[in-house]
Amino acid sequence: LAEEWRALDKEIRFRQDQSREKFERRDYLRFQLDELEALNIKPGEWEALEQEHHKLTHTESCLEHLQSTLQLLADEDHHSVLTKLSDARKQLEAAETTEKKAVSWLESLNSATISLTDLETELRDYLENTELDPVRLRIVEDRISHLFDIARKHKILPGALHELLEEMTAELNAIDSSDSEVEAMIAQQKNIAAGYQEAATLLSQQRKIAAAKFAAEITKTIRTLSLPHGEFSVLIEKESTPFATTGIDKLTYIIKTNPDQTAQPLGKVVSGGELSRLSLAIHLTLAGQE
Repeated sequence: LAEEWRALDKEIRFRQDQSREKFERRDYLRFQLDELEALNIKPGEWEALEQEHHKLTHTESCLEHLQSTLQLLADEDHHSVLTKLSDARKQLEAAETTEKKAVSWLESLNSATISLTDLETELRDYLENTELDPVRLRIVEDRISHLFDIARKHKILPGALHELLEEMTAELNAIDSSDSEVEAMIAQQKNIAAGYQEAATLLSQQRKIAAAKFAAEITKTIRTLSLPHGEFSVLIEKESTPFATTGIDKLTYIIKTNPDQTAQPLGKVVSGGELSRLSLAIHLTLAGQE
């Protein structure tokens, strides 16, 4: 649990450092997204605006051309196309009694007349239902100008604004998702810490009982090994290192070999011979517990 806690703590710190670096980026993205979302830009809108603007700005010229076409096609004077076709039909009908091929020629002429008559109808309907729309033109031009301004700010083409919106949204979501993952890790770390504390507390209780028994047996054994006044104990203090792999206790072996000597940590007081006897005592004690 201690190693798991430490590994998780390292990962959390790493991600938190990254989060600090991304803090300014997050604020920047949110600010830019507020502006882009306010545009309410739709996929393909720029292309549609360009087409509509082209149509609106050329409507007057287009209507003039179509009106001229209609006049050439069906003007009431004697020079229109349909009038000429009517005259041609009369001439072919007169020739029909003499030339058999005139029947086929009349069919072709009648077919052309029908097509051109349909075209005349469509042109008249279009001209009657199409008007100049300066109000709509102004709306479209204002929209184009606004999109141009925002695109220039981001140093992109207006047609790429919607793609930029999607990219920034995805980046912000990734940052927010990373924060959520850190929060989940912190919660997991707390659970591990609780489990560690429970296990370490139980170990500490068992350790105190075992240490007292162990110290008594070592003391008894070393007194039979030419250390009649020897005393051995185990000092259990609180471990200063958090989440140590050995638990919440710090163990220090304390020994006194002479009656006028103060008990001190093992490494400070024993000689080579005393250390050998103590090692033998520990060996004999542990062997007896097996």
